[in-house]
Amino acid sequence: MAVANSIRLSGLLLVALLGCSAATSGGQARADLEQACATGTVAVEGTDFARQTVVRGPGGVVVQIDGALSSRIRLLSGALVSVCGVREAPGPLWAASFELREVDGMTAYLGVLTESGDGWTLELGADRAGIPLADVPADLMVAGSTHVWVAGTWIENTFRVASFGILSNWNLDLDSTSRDRS
Repeated sequence: MAVANSIRLSGLLLVALLGCSAATSGGQARADLEQACATGTVAVEGTDFARQTVVRGPGGVVVQIDGALSSRIRLLSGALVSVCGVREAPGPLWAASFELREVDGMTAYLGVLTESGDGWTLELGADRAGIPLADVPADLMVAGSTHVWVAGTWIENTFRVASFGILSNWNLDLDSTSRDRS
């Protein structure tokens, strides 16, 4: 009796699996990937052998981030970011772009630090105006022409740097985006 039930159960399982594979391979398109964004704090989970970049959003929602930009996003661990791309729920979000929003509760920007006759500027990208910086610490000045993030506050038309990070491994990856000034 136990053998008969086992065979019947195996047969039902086989029918269910064949039914699923027939629907999938029978010419039906898989579920469309949807455009999606996730905003939250960047965290790195796992081990050295299997690291995952995640964004922890409001209410404890955790979204795994994959794709070429995930290694850059990982460098911003602890920062508040918005990541956009495509996702087939419940899978990972394949990042196509991201914006740095905050570091330690302060407005933050990501770009390349440059020095000009007028002082220091954070260059945001080809089609975007640079941000004039004030109170640039000496430790940040040595990072000229390097990707950095800066956090602080706006005073009139100048961004006062209160905190920063030098992203020495940034150039090993693809370019990304940072947040528009608003």
